[in-house]
Formats: sequence, structure tokens, C-alpha cells
Amino acid sequence: MGKPGGILGELIVSKFNLPTGSRVLMVGDNIHSDIQFGINSGFKTLLVLSGVTKQEHVDQWDAAEELKPDFVGRSIADLHEKIRNM
Repeated sequence: MGKPGGILGELIVSKFNLPTGSRVLMVGDNIHSDIQFGINSGFKTLLVLSGVTKQEHVDQWDAAEELKPDFVGRSIADLHEKIRNM
């Protein structure tokens, strides 16, 4: 039921009566758990590079486009700009 499975995402959407899809933003610092959870749940994703995943991981990431985060930022401080432009 934890990340990156989609069941937790469904539970969150249901419990908080959230709109599905692009109006929900998953913010995380781990491309393999946080970002994959967001993708599996149908959320937009913001990878912050202040934690587990670093810029060099992003530069070398060769996964399919649909497995990549929608946005990448240096830190949570970049969140405001990303939300404003959604």
C-alpha cells in the first residue's frame, strides 16, 4: 500500500475528495519511490534535487518519457513557481 504503488494514491484522492489528474502535484526527492508513486497515481510530479536524487541522476536517466517527472527543481523553494505555472 506504500509508495510507489497506486493504491495509496487512490485512497488519498478518495479520502480528501481531490480532483484526479493534473490538479494534484506529488513533490518528492526520490525518483524511484516518490516520483513513481505520483506517476502511478495519475498526479503531476515535481522532483526536488535537495535529497536522494541529484542532478547527475536526472542527466543520466534513460527511462521512457512517461516515467520522468513533469518538473525538476533545486529545492522545495521552486515549488511556488511550478504551481503558479500549472
